[in-house]
Formats: sequence, structure tokens, C-alpha cells
Amino acid sequence: MRHLLSVMSAIALTFGMGMLQAATVDPDSLKRMRDAVNEEGEVRVMISLRHQKLEKLSQEQKNDNLKKDADAIRALKAELGTAAFTEGSWESESGQIGMYIKAAGISILQNSQNALAFTIDPTDKSRITAMDLDGSLTALRKVLRTRSEVDAEIIIGTQSAKYQLLQDGSTRITNVGEVIIEANSLIEKIRENLQKSGRSEFALTLDNALPIKITTSIDKKKLLLLQNHPDVRGIRPIGYQDPRTTFWSAGAFDIAEKEGQVEVSISLRGGLLFSPDLNWNSRGGKNQAMANREAMAKILADANIKMPQSDPVGDSIGSFQMILTKDQLSRLRAKNDPRILELRENRPLGVSQLQRSMPTINMPVAWASGNKGSGVAIAVLDDGI
Repeated sequence: MRHLLSVMSAIALTFGMGMLQAATVDPDSLKRMRDAVNEEGEVRVMISLRHQKLEKLSQEQKNDNLKKDADAIRALKAELGTAAFTEGSWESESGQIGMYIKAAGISILQNSQNALAFTIDPTDKSRITAMDLDGSLTALRKVLRTRSEVDAEIIIGTQSAKYQLLQDGSTRITNVGEVIIEANSLIEKIRENLQKSGRSEFALTLDNALPIKITTSIDKKKLLLLQNHPDVRGIRPIGYQDPRTTFWSAGAFDIAEKEGQVEVSISLRGGLLFSPDLNWNSRGGKNQAMANREAMAKILADANIKMPQSDPVGDSIGSFQMILTKDQLSRLRAKNDPRILELRENRPLGVSQLQRSMPTINMPVAWASGNKGSGVAIAVLDDGI
């Protein structure tokens, strides 16, 4: 998907943009970059280094492009210097690079002769593997705005862990021995990655009480590197507690009062190891589904409600759909189990996506050059594959 977005972005830059100078930037994206830098101290930007030709390229042409890209990337990094972080960067085969930059980096990019265009990186959230649904990653970033280092907990992205979600909010691993073996293997992969980035001094030792967790000191560069690591599930301040309160939709209760029953969607918190990005059919996804389903079954049984049929995808993300009578809904609300994150009436919702998809394919830059697609008809054929 990321390669597809990169190709689409590069293609969008080709339509009539031969006269554009380097470092073209959309004003709205520029404002959001500056706002992000003012708040966080850095922002990840997506930089286009060249035009992508629409015709099919030979292998020789592809190799030539990659060589030019490598030269441009080296020149760009040298130009940015300490105004950019090397941690958390990415590169594509379509002549793009994503980098975290500081305030000074924005001005450098605006005047750069090594960049064709840049925008706030629309793929940033999808590249960050550390979960922030409970605000834990945001809380750690906030601390690092005023401190150079902070002690933090790193949650390892284990696939083997079988676990239970307890009513007090804790996570209990039931196959500790197997998890320790896998976690130590993942730690070695993380350590190798850190060493390649020149961070060999980083101490990584499993927590004896909970062998999916590492307690260590984190600075800004380590955070930018680790939050994008595929084997890191979460990074949070030590002892962080989920501050979210359970949401009970008033609309659901109104419908149950009027109609006697209501179709609802119930979402669980998920615990330390939860990730909405786990493939539901992977080992980790199946273990996550089992933990969620077991917790939901106990919650419903306590309220004398029958558990709905299994849905592998819904179970994996901790989302359960069911029809509850007015009395059942009242009993569930009275129990107020803290493992429930929210209960809403199950109604279709429409969410606008254009504000994200358009910058993703770099359309603001194409629009700024006068290419707005007037007089062109486009048909989208979606066969469902």
C-alpha cells in the first residue's frame, strides 16, 4: 500500500509540472507543518525528489533513477544537517523520502535545490507501530518536550502471547515461558536496529514480572526510532494508566426505551498488547481475538446475557455487535465493567476521507500548478478483489 501511495504521489506530480521549481509546498500543508513543529518540536514530512514518468521504464532506467535518488538523498540530508532526524526516516522507489524535521528544516526545504516538493507526511500515522489509542505515546512525547530523557516502558510486539484481560485493567500472560523466548529474540532484532543507528548503548532487558515489557531510558531520537519499529507494540511512561472513561451512548438507551431493544456495538480496551493493525488471521491476531472474546464472555455472563456468535475480525479488534433488550442493557450498564471502552447504537456512519487522501497523492501541488482535471472524465471500477 505504501509503495502504491508513493507511485500515486509521484504520478500526480507529472501532470504539467515540468516548470515547477524545487521545494514546492502547499500553503495549508506548510501551516500544519509549522503548527506541528511548534507543538511537538518536529514533524515528519514527505519529500519528492523527482518526477515519475508515466511510461514503462526499462530496468536500466529504473537503476539510473535509483542512483540519482541516492545522490539526491545524500545531498538533501547534508543540506538539512542537524535540522532533521535520521531516525524514523523512510525511502521509496518512486523518488520520495520521509523524514522528521525541526523548525529550521522547514525553511531549508523551502529553499532547497535538492527537493522537488514536500508536504506533511500523510503516511505518518500508518508508519508508527507504537499504539496511542489510550494516549500513552502522546503522554511520553509531552514529557520529552521539557526533558531530554525519561524512563519509559516499551511493550514488545509478541505474536505468541496468550493472555487474559482482567477486570482491574491488567494483562495476564498464560504462556510465560514461550513468550520469554520470543521476546528475547525480538529484543535482539531491536538491538541490531539500534546499533545500525549508532545507539549501541541502549540497554534492553525484559521485565521479570511481565515478559513483554522493557523499562529503559528514552530520549527524542530513541523515541522516533522505536515508535516506528515493527516489533514495538507500545511506548509509554512508567506506570501509565488508561485515562479514558467508559462511554455509554445515551442514544442507545433512548432507542431501547422506545423500542424495547437496541442493536449495539461494544468495544473493549484491549490491554497492553492490543493493536488494531494485527492481521486477524495471524497468530498474534488470533491470540488477541481469544483474549477479547474471553473477556467479553465474562462481562456478558456477569450480566446474564448470551454471548454472540464468533466473528474473527470483530473479535480480533475487540468489537462486538449484538441486540440487547432494555433490561439487558440496564443490567450491563449497572455492572459497568471497566473493560468496556464504549457502547454505541449500531448505526451507519459516513466519514470524509478526502482531507487525507488528497495530500497523500500530493494533489495540492498539482492543483497549485493549474492542473485541476477540468474536462477529464474518470471512471473507477471496483471489482472487490
